[in-house]
Amino acid sequence: MAIFWIPVMEYGNLSETYSMPLVLLPMWLQLNHLHSQKTEHPYWKATVYGLCFGSVFMIRPNNGLLIAVITFVITIQLLIHKRWTNILYNALALITGVLLAILPFVAYFAANNALKEMIYANWQFNLIYASNLQFSMTWQNFRSVLFFITPAVLCLFLALCSFAKRKVLWGAINGLSALAVLATTISGVGYAHYFMLHVPLIPLALF
Repeated sequence: MAIFWIPVMEYGNLSETYSMPLVLLPMWLQLNHLHSQKTEHPYWKATVYGLCFGSVFMIRPNNGLLIAVITFVITIQLLIHKRWTNILYNALALITGVLLAILPFVAYFAANNALKEMIYANWQFNLIYASNLQFSMTWQNFRSVLFFITPAVLCLFLALCSFAKRKVLWGAINGLSALAVLATTISGVGYAHYFMLHVPLIPLALF
C-alpha cells in the first residue's frame, strides 16, 4: 500500500522517492524487534539503521526523521530494562553504519578539493532553505494537506488508543512518529512531495 501511494506525490522521481526504501527497511526491522518484546537489541540491526540513516542523510537529512524517532524509542526501552552494555554496543554499531554510508563521499570530495561544496550542497543549503520557508494556507492546499496527513492522524488516534490500554511503547511510537512527520511537513511551503514522508506511517498504523 505504501509503495503504490508514492507515485501520487507529484509523480515521484524526487529525493523523498529514493529515501523511502531506506526508511521502510529499518522501520520494518525496528517494528519487528519491538513486536518480539525482546529486552536485548541485535547489533547488526543497529548497523542497518545507521547505514540507511547515513544514506538518507546524504540525500536529504530530514527524510530520515522516522528512523531517528523509532531508534530513540528503542533506546528508551533498553534504558528502562537497564541494558547498558547492549546500549553501548548498539550505539557503536549505529555510528559505524552512519560512517560507512557517509565517509566514502566525504573522502571522495575531500580528495577532489570539493568538501566545502559538498557540505553546502548536502546540508548547509537545506538548513538555509528550511529556515526561510513560510507556510501559506489556502482552501485548495488545505484540502490536499488533509488528505496527505491522513496516516499521521490515524497514528495519533492509535497512539491515544494505545495509551488508554496502557500500551505505552506503541503509543509513544505512533504518537512521536506522527508528530515528528507533521512538524516537518506542515512547517514549510507544503509541496505535495513533502508529504511522501507520511507514507511509512501507513504500515506503522497497520502493524
